[in-house]
Amino acid sequence: MSSGNNSSSDKDFGWENSTSANDFSIPQLPSRFLLIARIVFVCCGLTSNLIVLFVFAQCRRLRHPRHTCWIAVTVAAMFVHLLAVIEMLSAAYPTRPAYTFLVFFKGTPFAFFSLGYTIIAVERYVAVSFYLWHKDNVTNRIVVTSFILIGVIVLVCLVIANCTEKTSSYFMPGNGVASWKLLLLGITVMASSLIGIVLQVLIYNHVKQLYRAHPNLRRTNRHLLQVRYQHANRAQPELTKEMATDSKCVVTTSSQQYKSTLKKSQASRLDLEAGFYYFVISLPVLISNGTVGMFLTFNYFCNLTKLANVCHGWMTILLYLRTIQLLITACNPLVYFALSSEFRSACRSRFAINRQTKT
Repeated sequence: MSSGNNSSSDKDFGWENSTSANDFSIPQLPSRFLLIARIVFVCCGLTSNLIVLFVFAQCRRLRHPRHTCWIAVTVAAMFVHLLAVIEMLSAAYPTRPAYTFLVFFKGTPFAFFSLGYTIIAVERYVAVSFYLWHKDNVTNRIVVTSFILIGVIVLVCLVIANCTEKTSSYFMPGNGVASWKLLLLGITVMASSLIGIVLQVLIYNHVKQLYRAHPNLRRTNRHLLQVRYQHANRAQPELTKEMATDSKCVVTTSSQQYKSTLKKSQASRLDLEAGFYYFVISLPVLISNGTVGMFLTFNYFCNLTKLANVCHGWMTILLYLRTIQLLITACNPLVYFALSSEFRSACRSRFAINRQTKT
């Protein structure tokens, strides 16, 4: 009885060996290992990213552009994990609404990640290279508006592409789809990823130079050599040092001067720290996205020529790259916790995690 139902459902859904226009089945993953890995990565990724959103919603001190950018990336990561869940469920239980949803959003995770991490690279580059201008002009509202604008542009492009494209098939490796939408997506992802990689490398080099010139910027608040930016009219800022000991900072300046000095030095130190951990987090995502964009571009031209068989072998790697991206987005909150002192402090205060102090 069950076998008859299965065969009839396979026939209705075009599950195997169907080339009709009504075929809306999602091909299953080539191996059980990839399926299990995706399930584990999705569960861990959704949990860790939800914790990040919860901590951010509860802690007002994280309302800064360097953390607002990360929240936008977290929302995009959760969207990617939800798409992976829908794709796996549709492969096992194919339905027309799920297939239509996946066809509409095919490739959007790569576009969101590439454009989002590129905006983060631009914001961090300005924060590290032009700190005072960034401090006075870049706000949370500007960052949120930028990410909302990217989302609107991507959605408008999706609507236009799906309305003008004749064929509406789900893109999988080796299915012979030569879609101009996938070509445009591949070029956009590849170009934006390349720009993001270049900016992240420049940020890392700049941060490394500042750390070498001022090694004490790596230290925490209790062991920090305070760095004061002095400005006289349009003269270039000069760095002067004032010694501080432990948590009781012994300085010779007035309390008002010290407070302004502490505020500026903290901001510059935290911006350098953010530049470093965004480099660690962004580079794997941008490299994998750039590779995906290259594959999508090659897929379009190979399907128009006699190289379709060669393209089939190359595009199989895309399945593994997408699984690796799920792993990266699941582990990124842990990297964020390990490298961001502000986020660690917020987690300790929110979950009442107190470090034992020696007496």
